[in-house]
Amino acid sequence: MSQPDVYLGVLCARRSSKTRPYQEQTTFFRRLIKEARTIGVEVFIFSPRDVLWSRRRIRGWTMVNGRWRKGIYRFPDAVFDRVSPKGRADLAGIPSVRRRFARMKIPMFNTRLTGKWGMYKVWRKNPTLAPILPPTRVLTKTTLYSMLKQYGEVYVKPINGGQGKGVAWVKRVPGGYRYRIHGGRGVRSGMVRTIGAVSARCGGGRPRIVQMAIDVLKYDGRPFDIRALVQRHGDGEWRVTGVVARLGGRRSKVTNIHAGGSARKLHEILAETGADDHQVAEIIESIKRLAIETAEATSKTTRLVAELGIDFAIDKDYRCWLLEANSRTGRISFHRAGETEAASMADRSPAEFARHLAYKKSGVAQGVAESVV
Repeated sequence: MSQPDVYLGVLCARRSSKTRPYQEQTTFFRRLIKEARTIGVEVFIFSPRDVLWSRRRIRGWTMVNGRWRKGIYRFPDAVFDRVSPKGRADLAGIPSVRRRFARMKIPMFNTRLTGKWGMYKVWRKNPTLAPILPPTRVLTKTTLYSMLKQYGEVYVKPINGGQGKGVAWVKRVPGGYRYRIHGGRGVRSGMVRTIGAVSARCGGGRPRIVQMAIDVLKYDGRPFDIRALVQRHGDGEWRVTGVVARLGGRRSKVTNIHAGGSARKLHEILAETGADDHQVAEIIESIKRLAIETAEATSKTTRLVAELGIDFAIDKDYRCWLLEANSRTGRISFHRAGETEAASMADRSPAEFARHLAYKKSGVAQGVAESVV
């Protein structure tokens, strides 16, 4: 194999586990490293304590013959930010690393987005996206009461969050409010009489939004939404890598894979709901067009972003709604849905974009991994 000419560093905390040192991201990193090598890009994973600033070197980890191996690398051409705010080990030293790389003009992509409310305000100004946004407000007891009075059913979501964690469904019913909350420790549900009680159960802790619940199309009695994966490729331009349907359980109110959902090919699901071939093609084409519009609108108002997982819902009239966008793209959905080509491209695109950034910056810098530690 020829020597790589571009290096991509992946910023992420490392754990002590030999088999899953990067928790649920470990499998993706294995695939990214493998795919990147097919296009001459070497990927290594590192955390803040691995940066040797005085030497301008990084102790990084990569895969060699199926095993994780440490090496000493020059500073990369680009950094893929995969920090997950799950604890102090993830966060320690991260702000300093980001600032110092920025001063050194080393591009870092996919540092976290501004949050659901910030994105909603951006999209609301876009004439293409505004008509497909479900009404959304910042959560207070007043907004929760007025939204439930007007729409009867809402979702309460953390402004900064993902994987369906902390999302609550609330419905106005005779005598009070029924709720269902998806948390890190499972699902809680019940009924309360007052808006104060439901607000206390669904709105504690982090800032949240309240959003009108879409009367979504169902497949075999199960709700589903659509995840569109949009990525910048080797030319730096946005393209839709793929679209996939994500199904919730029969009693679930969320569809996220991490919350117990499953993934299927979108055209199959739409066809089985009764849509004819023309409708299926029209819906998928519309989703792709809107996904590109969403990515372009988002990227104008945030840090350098190279990939987005964008969620859409289809209601019972086959109308499309834009729900949210995530810098953590949920590429596992494409693997599980059997979308082999899209899944491979999803894993390879960050390396393609790193090559684009390397050329854009100053041509391809030469350099190799040095001694194995």
